[in-house]
Amino acid sequence: MCTYQEEQDMQRWRFRVRPGMPRNVQKIYNEMSIVDYDAGEWTFIDDHNDPVRVPTRNDGKPYFAIGYARALWDLRNRNLALELQPDDAGTVLFRRDIDTETDENGQVRRLHTWHAISAIADEYRVPRAERNNEWENLFIQECRRLKTRDGHPWRVVHGIRFDDRAYWREDDGKGHQHLHEILDPDDPLMQMPFELNLEHAWDDHLADVGARIIDDLTADANSRHNMMLLPASPFLQPYKHLTFVLAGDGGNGKGLFFSAFTKHNRQTQRLSATIDTEKLVGGGRLSGTSVEQEPVKLVGKLWAFDEDASGLDTHQTDRLKRLSTGDTISGRVLGSDVISFNPRAVLCIATNLDFVTNMDASMKRRFAFIRMKDNRSADSPEMVYLRTFVATVGAWGFIMASCRYWQQHPAGKALTVQIGRPENLSEAEEWIVAELVERGFADNTSNPFRPSSHATHDICQKLGLKTARRRNKSVLMVNMDDEEARARFQPYAAYVRDKIEQDGHAVPPDALRRQPDKRNPDEYGFVCDYTPAGADKVARNWQKLALDPGVDTSRVPQGVNAWAAVPAEGYAVLDFDVPDDPGAQTGWAVLSDEVGAYGSMAFPATFVTRTPGMGAHAYYRLPKGVVLRNTAHPKTDRFPDGLPIDVRTARKGYVIAPGSTIRKGQYLIADAHEVVEMSAEMVAWLDEHGYVEHPEADAETDVMVDSDGVIAGPANTPAPAGRRGGVDPLGGFYRSPQTQPRPEGGNRGETMRLNVPAQSKGATHDAIRDWSYGLIHHAAEERFSQPEVDALVERIKRGVRVGHDRHDTALVLAGALKQAGLSTRVPLE
Repeated sequence: MCTYQEEQDMQRWRFRVRPGMPRNVQKIYNEMSIVDYDAGEWTFIDDHNDPVRVPTRNDGKPYFAIGYARALWDLRNRNLALELQPDDAGTVLFRRDIDTETDENGQVRRLHTWHAISAIADEYRVPRAERNNEWENLFIQECRRLKTRDGHPWRVVHGIRFDDRAYWREDDGKGHQHLHEILDPDDPLMQMPFELNLEHAWDDHLADVGARIIDDLTADANSRHNMMLLPASPFLQPYKHLTFVLAGDGGNGKGLFFSAFTKHNRQTQRLSATIDTEKLVGGGRLSGTSVEQEPVKLVGKLWAFDEDASGLDTHQTDRLKRLSTGDTISGRVLGSDVISFNPRAVLCIATNLDFVTNMDASMKRRFAFIRMKDNRSADSPEMVYLRTFVATVGAWGFIMASCRYWQQHPAGKALTVQIGRPENLSEAEEWIVAELVERGFADNTSNPFRPSSHATHDICQKLGLKTARRRNKSVLMVNMDDEEARARFQPYAAYVRDKIEQDGHAVPPDALRRQPDKRNPDEYGFVCDYTPAGADKVARNWQKLALDPGVDTSRVPQGVNAWAAVPAEGYAVLDFDVPDDPGAQTGWAVLSDEVGAYGSMAFPATFVTRTPGMGAHAYYRLPKGVVLRNTAHPKTDRFPDGLPIDVRTARKGYVIAPGSTIRKGQYLIADAHEVVEMSAEMVAWLDEHGYVEHPEADAETDVMVDSDGVIAGPANTPAPAGRRGGVDPLGGFYRSPQTQPRPEGGNRGETMRLNVPAQSKGATHDAIRDWSYGLIHHAAEERFSQPEVDALVERIKRGVRVGHDRHDTALVLAGALKQAGLSTRVPLE
């Protein structure tokens, strides 16, 4: 037996004889030698630029294919090694990377990075007629005998090595994986070859800069998370599955970022490939030859970059998923045989076109989407700094930042990012989105652009839709139960919503993606009772429960999926319906067209919820003295089938409250605004259409409740001439018929309409100032009494948006009172 030292003397290596072993292996291994280049007797030039002679038979023919001889020469020079696996069960061979540059003496530097090979015959281009699978077994078994200087198995670690630390993921062979950070340069594992050896010391500053650049390049937090995973993902992901898709128009630095790996770092350059994704997955315009050649680019690579990918449909992205997971693929170089291999490269695809994936769970795990910040000038400081960093540092900083990030997020789960491009919507797609935005469903049989069934399938995946039954018809709806689907639909909805509003139409706000912690109307200033309701929207015994002093209806009932909100006196909910007729206006659109845009003084922003049927509920406090009817779809000449607006008010009706879930879906908050008073313009419009109650005219009418829990009101008899309410031309507040003239002893500060202005976070104080000064000036002109002034000031304070600086509000009110020559006993702060 040879000693250990003799066994590792590669010049004296002895092959172990095995059944089926190729003949003459030991002879060729021993007799191969470096010869003089000018003598012309060499057989091949090796990876170190040395001419090597391979012995031949007496007739001058080789003993076996020259490719196998080259592999033997690489073994002799320790340029072949086996992968590190639990229980030393690895079967993947690695070959040392070749340096393409030579020094002044024509010598090539010995590299310390490695790439996996699919098969010895493929790697060394052995002709198919001369292949023998026993050679594959031979090299695996002989490489398994290679040792380090201290006797440990010499294996390639699938990880990243710096001069003073390393990162790698260990599989314990029992279904568990552990991400390791080696900080001791003397650790035995640091003596092993690593698949990527950056030959650079760790630098916290470079890691910090790399992380800051990625943060600057990405458009949102989820995109940043996904992009931070990208650089080190070939080595540190638990199993091969991630494909990264970078979306943006241009001027976003993605090309510079890719070049850090493909051009400016020699170690990563050898392990990177530039690809055409469409050729990898196939397309109708591609020839068979180009499709066959493209996969070969992935052999031995760990990153594959496509800087400008074409749009892909669901069938192509499904094939791309197979590449993400490392399934066996085949390819061919012109003039060579077909090779089959398992790709190990992480695909990094940049595109500004549609990239449509199915919404199944496996797709969500496979694709990490990244939204880039677009339209940066090439001369901007950020782009200049990025170019300098990439040219001088290459990929080091990004890989360091990524290693550190993986250490903090070892699961490496990609977060949801929507990269859909609304401006690329086809006419058929835009019609569907418009129907969904305005009506909550789309009857695709009415689509004037007639998409095919295949196109409809892709549209559903692209927009996050599902099919559902409505009135015995199959329609398309947003899959509200799936967060990914909602995220897909949102940018398309926002884009089409803007176009709709520009065209003079109006739609209610969408349900908030993140529902507030406060979900009950009373938490927003709406006084109401809560009673249990069923999945059919019926709240049985609601009126009895609301009026029973022994039942606590101030809290949401426990143990139920749905509950009703019963407005108290002085409060009302406007229920905006969506008619089934595709050509009919929605209730929201009617009020917006005839009163004003939502958020204006005429149609003030308030607490709003969206219904499963895509209607909306708007919660309001009524001006003092205004009493509304419980009315369902009053008929008019313009709306012979009834106005698509219902009213629930004064413990005579109810709506299903937000947070409830019924058979058709969930009631969600769309605007978490404090409840405000209904405007004079809204009350006047409601009065004109028969929603305002007139005691004398309505004394003998009855209130009915239909089987769906929808409140039906009295007959819609117009108010007698001269009895209609209206907007006071001086005060700007609504006077209902029973409050004209002002009752003796009434407090005008409590009854005048305030018309609270639209307010948004971060806006100036101009709207509040002008509004307050106008009201208090009116109070001075009308000679309000002190109690009336106090009541008015108190209501102005309540009307200011929650979160508005109290000190600023106090200064505005103090200034208005001083200018008007009034005072108040109400504390201003």
